[in-house]
Amino acid sequence: MNEMPVKQSSWTAKAPSNIALIKYMGKKENNVPLNASLSYTLDGFITEVSLELTFECDKYVGDMQLSNQSIDRFINHLKYIKEITNCQEFFAISSTNTNANVTLDPFSASPSSEMYASAIFNAEAAAVIENARGATTVMLGKRIQRHVGFPEGAGMASSASSFAALTVCAFKAICDIKGTPMPSVDYMSSVSRVGSGSSCRSFFAPWCLWRDENAEKIDIKISKLLHDVIIVDDKPKEISSSLAHKLVQTSLLMPGREKRVEVRLEQLILHLNNLRWDAAYQVCWEEFWDMHVLFETASPSFGYMHANTIRVLSEIRKFWKRNGDGPIVTIDAGPNVHLLWRAESLQHRHSLLQCLQQMH
Repeated sequence: MNEMPVKQSSWTAKAPSNIALIKYMGKKENNVPLNASLSYTLDGFITEVSLELTFECDKYVGDMQLSNQSIDRFINHLKYIKEITNCQEFFAISSTNTNANVTLDPFSASPSSEMYASAIFNAEAAAVIENARGATTVMLGKRIQRHVGFPEGAGMASSASSFAALTVCAFKAICDIKGTPMPSVDYMSSVSRVGSGSSCRSFFAPWCLWRDENAEKIDIKISKLLHDVIIVDDKPKEISSSLAHKLVQTSLLMPGREKRVEVRLEQLILHLNNLRWDAAYQVCWEEFWDMHVLFETASPSFGYMHANTIRVLSEIRKFWKRNGDGPIVTIDAGPNVHLLWRAESLQHRHSLLQCLQQMH
């Protein structure tokens, strides 16, 4: 029952995804992390969530192909927000993943910059690269298909943008219904964390430091990066991130994880602020391998990397050795490889992508 006349019956909110360079792995209750993490916000990977009043029950009615588990998580998070705000309304949820426009020069403000598309391979010998500022291009032989959006459950941090957007949208709706002001960004970030840990970082850009229960914006000298992700496999992973957080506790390497992270976190911030791009690359390389070794040394062991993931990483490492420059590289809990480019390194981007394209 409405507590006061409602001015509108539907609400929409958008939120970006993010990619952690210092990883969040291992957690306590309510997704409080065992170690700090540092992330870069991907303002081209956007999820839009809409809520519409309904008189039936909370339900998901969107067109996105979400698993039943993901839909349940979505609805449960909405119910959690309703509980803490004492809201009795029912909502129908819909969501869409989108990518912003791709420009030839991502650091140019010119709206007329030429569109570009690059290619890389996946396990089916299709060439795939998805740029965070534009449409995915899939090259299958001579046929090119453009896709909008980014895959769920494939190590692309789609839950981060989804839960951040849902949290903001829910507060917009409930505050509008109740006639109360919106809560602070810090509070919404904390609430979003309960639904998806990494989503709390999507409230802050371009860099976010998440420690314990609180995420916050952190100032780093390098503030504009171009993000590419090499899609090795866009299928949902067999071991969810939530399960991975539990299984890594069995690794004999886990007890020293927090200390190793703190050292790398301090080093990475220092290197980025001192513009030591090569040193930052090395720290990030060590960090994602540290996390994936935890997976492989858990009991039972599991892993996300594919043979083509290793091939891509090997080629990128050789590229760095040849050129003394290149992208920062990282991999989340999935097989896909993320690249971050600073403006000074973009001259190498086309060359590296050509090398990767020729591998298939």
